[in-house]
Amino acid sequence: MTIVEKKDALERNTILNELSLCVGLARVGHDSQSIIVNTLREMSQTDLGGPLHSLVIPAKEMHPLEVEFLQQYTTLKLEDYNH
Repeated sequence: MTIVEKKDALERNTILNELSLCVGLARVGHDSQSIIVNTLREMSQTDLGGPLHSLVIPAKEMHPLEVEFLQQYTTLKLEDYNH
């Protein structure tokens, strides 16, 4: 495979856009912890409060247990989510 083909294949599989799913975490393990699952667009406008923060961008395809776990932190319908 040529370098250009490899680059094109990589770009097709790693496109991040404003509808990409994100998991925002703040102060995990503390009484004031915050976990929020939303689109990248909505997450950019979300206030997680004070530090420390982490941002996780999950794979386009998730295991059903991952979807079930994340569903408790969002109003999005994740089982239909595939961006």
